[in-house]
Amino acid sequence: MPRTRLELEEIERRNLAPYAQLSANTRGRKYVEEPPEWRTQYQRDRDRVIHSRAFRRLEYKTQVFLNGTGDHLFAARVAPVAPAWRPGIDHVLAFVARGGVTAANVDLGTTLFRAGGVRPLQLAWSPDGRLLLVVERERLRLVDSRGRTRKALDLPAGFVARRAAFSPDGETIALLRERSGLSDVRLLSVRGHSWHERAGAPVSGAFSSLEWSPDGRWLLLAWPAADQWLFVSPARVLPVSGIARAFAGGAGPAAFPSLGGWCCY
Repeated sequence: MPRTRLELEEIERRNLAPYAQLSANTRGRKYVEEPPEWRTQYQRDRDRVIHSRAFRRLEYKTQVFLNGTGDHLFAARVAPVAPAWRPGIDHVLAFVARGGVTAANVDLGTTLFRAGGVRPLQLAWSPDGRLLLVVERERLRLVDSRGRTRKALDLPAGFVARRAAFSPDGETIALLRERSGLSDVRLLSVRGHSWHERAGAPVSGAFSSLEWSPDGRWLLLAWPAADQWLFVSPARVLPVSGIARAFAGGAGPAAFPSLGGWCCY
């Protein structure tokens, strides 16, 4: 479970030796900045180093291990459902295997939980990493960090789920569902034991995917058959046409791009 900076600093005080250099006892910084919320000061410095361009350029300039020559392969084939990394500094991966969903810490090689009897189409963590959304064809489940189902939603007869996404604040789930070739969007509340549901877009069509804007005010709907993106807010719908041509690369036929976050790939 993710911990705040203050909780991590308290763990250091309780477990480290008296002469250890604690994160809370740094001398400060030459340029003052706000302390991180989910990492200690030292963890943030480490992440800045290993993810910097200069450090990443050191790849293949080592005499220890190279990619694929001595390290462990986590998967030897392409998974039928895209795995989902839990937000945070610990590398926890949720993936589908053997007729269920497994969450594992890939650094330690330990299994956090396994939920059997599900056939997901999609996995997605909440922004705080506390809940895992399991999207099945006719059902949604919210699973906690121990693998327990907090609540589930059965779709109405005739509807199938296509895609779902947490809002940036983690309070709402946008569900793209389909019936008889037409899609609509429903907004579901995350809090509480029951689902509070409302319409998420005053439009319908053969949508393929959806994404939230970073501020949570807009939804982006992909509509390949109409060659459009729809930017939807509670009060407005802004269509953008000619998407395939805008993202065409080369002389071949233009293909409608897939959404990847608030942009595309």
